[in-house]
Amino acid sequence: MMMSVDEAWGRICSAAQPLAIERRPLEQAAGRWLAEEIIAPVDLPPFDNSAMDGYALRAADTGQASSRTPAVLPVEGEIIAGAWQAHPVPDGAAVKI
Repeated sequence: MMMSVDEAWGRICSAAQPLAIERRPLEQAAGRWLAEEIIAPVDLPPFDNSAMDGYALRAADTGQASSRTPAVLPVEGEIIAGAWQAHPVPDGAAVKI
């Protein structure tokens, strides 16, 4: 006879035991989980910022691109970190981020 999900979960929870907390230097932390939440004392940077460098472009300009026929777009501008671009990316071009 099969047991219910609730009964199975109850058995698992009653048999499970928490692991001991270990302190390890950062270089030995790979593959481990935090035992408690870490909260930074200040926001850094102090404003919303995407740290992803790359290029903004229009999907329509790359829809037919492939490894054999890549899309080649001229870079017609740059948006630096924390800056804002008021106008859209031009057709047939890219903007460096």
